[in-house]
Amino acid sequence: MNLDLTMVLTVLVGTVIPILNGLLTKASSQTARTYLQLVLNAVAGFGMEWLDALINGTAYNVGQAATAAALSLIVAITTQAGVWRPLGVSEWAKSHGNTPAQYRLTSD
Repeated sequence: MNLDLTMVLTVLVGTVIPILNGLLTKASSQTARTYLQLVLNAVAGFGMEWLDALINGTAYNVGQAATAAALSLIVAITTQAGVWRPLGVSEWAKSHGNTPAQYRLTSD
């Protein structure tokens, strides 16, 4: 089986996105965290495809970018539910974000 670099990076980024999401959003703002999760994963997927096209000198493939975004979202959700939440990392990230209160994303 041959995994290309962009898919490996997509999985790694998807693993870290839930922590970043917790650091950027207010702990009580479930709506903002949900939307930010979707945006971060879309950016990761489409960004990885852009990186792949740039490195390999190939045409940008929107279908591959959408697949990478979906893969990143699936990895982020499963990592959040299966690893970060049981270990307490999610709660730590939500309560210890480095973002000043006036810049935190919130739906309040």
